[in-house]
Amino acid sequence: QLQPMALSGRRLLFFGTDHFSQHVLQHLVENAAGKHAKQVVGQVEVVALPMQTRLRRGMKHNLVRDFAVACNLPVHDAPPQKHWAEWCQERPNFDVGVVASFGRLLPRSVLTMFSESIVNVHPSLLPRHRGAAPIHHTILQDDAETGVCIMQLSEGKFDQGKILKYQRTPVQKNETFEALSLRLAGLGTNLLTEVLADLSGAMQAAQPQSVTGQLPSLASKIDKSIGDIAWANTTVRQAQNIFRAVGDSTGVRLLVRGVSVRLVAVNFDIPEYSLPGASNVVPGTLCVQDREHVLIRCKDGWLSCTHFRYPTKQTIPAASFAHKNKLATPHDFLVLDTPEEDEGEGKT
Repeated sequence: QLQPMALSGRRLLFFGTDHFSQHVLQHLVENAAGKHAKQVVGQVEVVALPMQTRLRRGMKHNLVRDFAVACNLPVHDAPPQKHWAEWCQERPNFDVGVVASFGRLLPRSVLTMFSESIVNVHPSLLPRHRGAAPIHHTILQDDAETGVCIMQLSEGKFDQGKILKYQRTPVQKNETFEALSLRLAGLGTNLLTEVLADLSGAMQAAQPQSVTGQLPSLASKIDKSIGDIAWANTTVRQAQNIFRAVGDSTGVRLLVRGVSVRLVAVNFDIPEYSLPGASNVVPGTLCVQDREHVLIRCKDGWLSCTHFRYPTKQTIPAASFAHKNKLATPHDFLVLDTPEEDEGEGKT
């Protein structure tokens, strides 16, 4: 085990891209600055995806790169897969590697470039939700429990290494992606500090993923088309979960009279709404409940919505949306367009 003086002199190389990994990086930067009771790292540098890769993936920003630049951290562009070995040779003398939501398989040349080791911070209870979008799938599948694992990396496979340390946590019923991501990052960084304080011991005590009691599942990348909800096949709870998962990012969209309107806010706590005489209303129909709520008919009930955004980027409350679309009483109905019917998206 390294002594405290050696821990504070460690050079750490961080690999990440997104909201979750940004928070992990922030924790490491604070630790390196001596802001925590137990310092486990001395210098932090960052590996980020280059601009060309981000554009191919539809990423306008790399939150980790932006944060690193703001903190004056050295930033290294990740090379094409076939050039990793040469890349590693040009960057010697790193002690530890930390990966969090990087999105690329790291070859053997990277896994062996550190004088100590490299670990991954994964926001699920492995082997459940292996893959690119574990937090999204936790919400979409309405999991009651999730967690964070600090794990070894395995060559040629995503998220199949042994677990060094893990922690369970309940998922709040209406917790959004942003809120859950931030909370899991907090749990993960605390676990990471414990692991880095005795990395050799943690590696020797590593356990198979079966220790969590979870079954394997794949958390594949989320396509933005998930926000185009098929109301006839979607329950109210499923619609709420889609909004929880992507409402703050790619968004949930409604086609209203040929215009693409973004759903901005949902009321999760409203009781089951019963509209007299509306039992035959088709899914995808809008009506008003009161001045503060517009309802969307789902497969098994009504989704209550409070705010909307038109292509002009202006967010409007339910009352303004209802007035704009002539929904004056609970018995005024408007059927949403389907994507196939959308020929005027973006018009106002």
